[in-house]
Amino acid sequence: MLTKDDKNWIEEKLAKEVKPLRDSVDLLRKKVSETSFDKLHSDTRLNAIEASQMRVEEKVDSFDKDITELKVDSKLLQQAILRFERGQDEIHSLASQTLGIVEGLSGKVAGLDQENKMGSITLRRHDVQIHELAKATGTTISD
Repeated sequence: MLTKDDKNWIEEKLAKEVKPLRDSVDLLRKKVSETSFDKLHSDTRLNAIEASQMRVEEKVDSFDKDITELKVDSKLLQQAILRFERGQDEIHSLASQTLGIVEGLSGKVAGLDQENKMGSITLRRHDVQIHELAKATGTTISD
């Protein structure tokens, strides 16, 4: 068992020697726990950044897909515009041909109209001559 002197020595000398050591161990334990917490916090942040990066990559992939679809749609639209322009040229050509035909027909109609007028004048003249001949011969004309 310990004597009174031993107990006093332990309380005075050993406690003074051990107290800084105990304080150092407490500081070390605090730093280790803070470091562990910081490491855990850093790991959590790193995981969050990795997850965010994965979401960004997914969005970029989605944008790439959308851009590819837009390129395809743009090419289809360009092809449709080219077909439309070719169709316009064909319609213009057909319209020119149709106008040529209509002009030819209008000339023929004018010719027929002139011929009709001339025939009507001739018919009137013949009618007058027939009536004069009937009067001169004393013949009656039935209507």
